[in-house]
Amino acid sequence: MPETTDNARENSLDSQQQEASPHAEDEKQLESFSEEELAFRSSRERFQVLCNLIKGLVIRYIRLHSPRLLNDSGMVQAARISAHEVLHVSGIEYDASGEEWLNRRKFPTLSNTNAQLARFRSVIERRIEATYALNQMEVMIPETIQAQFQLSANELLLLCVVAAPQLDENITRLYQFATGLDTTIFPGWFYADLLADGDLEPIDILQMLDPDSPLRMYSLVEVGRQSDWGNLTPILQAPLSVPNRITSFLVGGEPDNSVEYAEIYQPEGQESELFFSEGFKKQVLRHFRRVKPRIALFGTRGFGRRSLIREYAASQNLKTIEIDFSLLTADESVTHLISLEGLWFREARLCNAIMVFRCDAIQTTEIENMLMQTSGHFKHMLDLHPGAVCIIAESNHGFIKKLFGDYTEIICCTPSRAEQYDLWTKALEVYLSGQQLEETVNYISSSYCLTMGEIKNAIQSCRARIGSDLITGAELAETLRTTRGQALEGLADLKSTHLGLSDIVLSDEARSVIDEILNFARYSEFVSNDWGFSRVSSASGLSVLFSGPPGTGKTLTAGVLAHELKRALYVVDISRVVDKYIGETEKRLAKIFDHAQASQAILLFDEADSLFAKRTNVKSSNDRYANLEVNYLLQRLEAYHGVCILTTNLADSLDEALARRIQFKVAFPMPDRFERAKLWAFLLPQKAHKNNIDFQRLAEGFEMSGGHIKNAVFRACIQAASQNTLVTIDMLWDAGIHEYREMGHVIREYQDEDELY
Repeated sequence: MPETTDNARENSLDSQQQEASPHAEDEKQLESFSEEELAFRSSRERFQVLCNLIKGLVIRYIRLHSPRLLNDSGMVQAARISAHEVLHVSGIEYDASGEEWLNRRKFPTLSNTNAQLARFRSVIERRIEATYALNQMEVMIPETIQAQFQLSANELLLLCVVAAPQLDENITRLYQFATGLDTTIFPGWFYADLLADGDLEPIDILQMLDPDSPLRMYSLVEVGRQSDWGNLTPILQAPLSVPNRITSFLVGGEPDNSVEYAEIYQPEGQESELFFSEGFKKQVLRHFRRVKPRIALFGTRGFGRRSLIREYAASQNLKTIEIDFSLLTADESVTHLISLEGLWFREARLCNAIMVFRCDAIQTTEIENMLMQTSGHFKHMLDLHPGAVCIIAESNHGFIKKLFGDYTEIICCTPSRAEQYDLWTKALEVYLSGQQLEETVNYISSSYCLTMGEIKNAIQSCRARIGSDLITGAELAETLRTTRGQALEGLADLKSTHLGLSDIVLSDEARSVIDEILNFARYSEFVSNDWGFSRVSSASGLSVLFSGPPGTGKTLTAGVLAHELKRALYVVDISRVVDKYIGETEKRLAKIFDHAQASQAILLFDEADSLFAKRTNVKSSNDRYANLEVNYLLQRLEAYHGVCILTTNLADSLDEALARRIQFKVAFPMPDRFERAKLWAFLLPQKAHKNNIDFQRLAEGFEMSGGHIKNAVFRACIQAASQNTLVTIDMLWDAGIHEYREMGHVIREYQDEDELY
């Protein structure tokens, strides 16, 4: 066959389609076309051919209902019914004036129209087959919709005839002429009559618009209301329309990603800034390969679950649609919520997207109860949905199971220490290399147990804070200390120190216990998870009690522990926690424990005896509520999986049940003379004196705790600085005497310094 240009092909095909239209005489010339020439080149071309078919259906409708055309005066009538039509409908007589009017204007006869409609359908079928043969499925939008929503051929045709006037002004005018209605949205009775033929009755058309039909369930066709009927508007009288989202899709338009309470993500390649442990990744991807996968990913936020789903979707050239239940409001009506569910499932099918339902941020049970009111409808749509569905939630509580039914449960556990090392390495190797990378990863991976999203955010925050990509472990630790636990602000104060364990003076016994505490904090998770000790005992937190007189270094040691563990230390402000109103104290304590555990901060309850005091016999309502607060505190402390430090000056006043919940107890006695000498020497800056200070003499002269020694040293330094000289033994001695008086000791003015000891 001789080659033809695209223009020649289009002109020739257009001619043959016109011949196959109700005005055509023959279609034999189409047999000379190749499949490539017959195939549709664009979705708009495919829909335009469909519009030509619809025009033929309108011609047939006009022929079938010619008595509706003319009024009693023989003029083309508006919507008002004529007397001749009344007689025709009643079966009394037939008025042929409408047919005569059509004949004079050379309208095709009914038999000729039916024959040529059949021939035109045959042409369309041949062109569809040719398009399939060339695998040009992207232009077959109507057929794609038919497959995605499992529509019958008649349901697809109904969708197209309702959408046609929204896309073609000529069809709008044809509909107006055929119905006599001056409108652009036409009623159900017109479409029922338009599509009715020997095999399809108007009642069949109405059944296609049943609320449980695909056209209605997925809001492919919207059924409006007549003002006279209101909520009782029957389908025959209801104006039918197609949402703009669907009409745009029918002609290959760009998708509108604006869906209420949902967001659609395009396949744009892998989420390269996030890394996942291989075991978790393989487990999730394995379930995606099943037929109609239903996967629930339970765990804390920031684990990277949505990013992993998007990464998989991109690898399969799929989109994702994320529906965030937390955005719903409790005043949503059941009718509107059912409509929303239809929209979500419709968009997932239209876009060929993985559905992701976010249940991890629902704040109130009202939202859950509202969703449960539509659970029957939701489950029905979920069962019909052919694609993948994912559920994102913190835990597998009853609401999730009731709403979603059966699904595969995957628990998103925090990566192990070994996995932490690998994840930090992958995330930091973009900025660091060699020894610097290894040192940074070794430093930071042994402190926090972070998810992939948290690691990414920490690195980005650190880069922004230091204004450079040369990240160090210390900078990362400082960033994490200052950014995590911010939700505790207002109830607890961030406390930090740059002192290490080697910088503080402790007794040998206390230092030994502190070393054990550090080992427990660093390796308990490894023993529980990696070695499997959790099989015989659930993982627990670390509770520590520091007791001793004021100024012996309890709070300072807590800060040093936090520094060694590279964690943030939050000191709970008791005055802001305790409330006179019943239940408020417990609420604030719950918030403190929840946020501290999520941020992996260390909690310090200073002067813990004010909160954990011994429970008393109930003699009044005040006693009863005070005991309830202590009970609640003890329960939360036992369930807490983080590090909690309590300090007290009065260990004997603490509740006895607290002892069972404390893993380590460290006594901070008054320092002996050798420890006091070390404290004087350590606290006095090297730049502030010459090496001629007798620290042993000061230690023997003043029996003070480290806190009081610090005050004395600072007082002496201020005196020396004001005199523009270095600190002398006399200045330190005078400062010691002043601090001794502040402690309540009586010292005679004439007393010789030798008499002090």
